[in-house]
Amino acid sequence: MSSRWTRQNATVCAQQMKLDGYEPGTILNIGLGSMPEMSVWLKRYPAVKIVGADLRCRQRGQPPNVTFTKTLVGNGSNVSFCRLCHSCKCTKQNHAATRLVMPTITVDKLAADSPPPYFLWIDVEGAELDVLRSATKTLEQTRWINVEVQNYGDMKNHPKNIHDWMVEHEYVLVLKQARTTDRLYRKVF
Repeated sequence: MSSRWTRQNATVCAQQMKLDGYEPGTILNIGLGSMPEMSVWLKRYPAVKIVGADLRCRQRGQPPNVTFTKTLVGNGSNVSFCRLCHSCKCTKQNHAATRLVMPTITVDKLAADSPPPYFLWIDVEGAELDVLRSATKTLEQTRWINVEVQNYGDMKNHPKNIHDWMVEHEYVLVLKQARTTDRLYRKVF
């Protein structure tokens, strides 16, 4: 997805939360990539703690309220991570030599020292359900989640599975972005 659309999606998320009267205490940005959404978070939420997690994190001149963790987020066990796809869900045989066994941390552990309420921004190339399942305690204090959802590799029902999981956990789809695969969900309390 282009940086322009990512920034636009982040802006829409911030607007929806503002209309709802929701002010996150911490933004958990899982799967940073090139971080175009970070410019939106820093402008809209200059005092909010931002915690980013991705193996490709860069820590250059960030404000004191921004923390990057160079890690994978998942269920806390080791996963096979493809360096070409930037995913732990890659099944391409010709990528076998590029895979590394990597540990993951849970969202709950990532958020443990950060103030609630939370906003989750998830872009993890097929591992979305692993990330969501690792956020048991965090989701108790999370009203808004933006998740990039796409058919990834052999996971043909992946978008439906994520949507079903969100609905099962009392989240409703607020917005399905027209030009991207991002979906914004809000928890019904």
